Amino acid sequence: MGARQVRGTGRKLPIGTVAERYGVPATTLRYWEQIGLLPAQERTAGQRRYDLDAVRRIKFIRMAKQAGLALTDIKALLARHLDHSPTFTDWAAVARDQLDAIDQRITELEHLKVTIEDCLACGCQHVRRCKLLSMPAPATAPTPRRS
Repeated sequence: MGARQVRGTGRKLPIGTVAERYGVPATTLRYWEQIGLLPAQERTAGQRRYDLDAVRRIKFIRMAKQAGLALTDIKALLARHLDHSPTFTDWAAVARDQLDAIDQRITELEHLKVTIEDCLACGCQHVRRCKLLSMPAPATAPTPRRS
């Protein structure tokens, strides 16, 4: 097997190799371990060594972050997979849920756009006629979370 392979060899990759290969800074990998996204890694001579399961989790976390999930949501998803690393099927379920959430947000934004356009066209600012002023105050909407 080539030097880049982890599968089948039982070989564990040092943190620098994982960081470079998977595009995640070593500081981020350490942070993910600290907050429980990654299990504590074996250390050799004080340096973390990552096995295949950890590498799969790292790839899953990167994909989920790129898809807009917050670290807290990713942590909850990974908690369901303590006995194995996430599979493509696991990722597909997460991705479908995220697509549903995006579609819902698009619908809400389209409705808001039409309402604002109507308000601008009217210009009345009259409580009984203005769509924006007559709408119930929204519950505090969650702001997009950056992790």
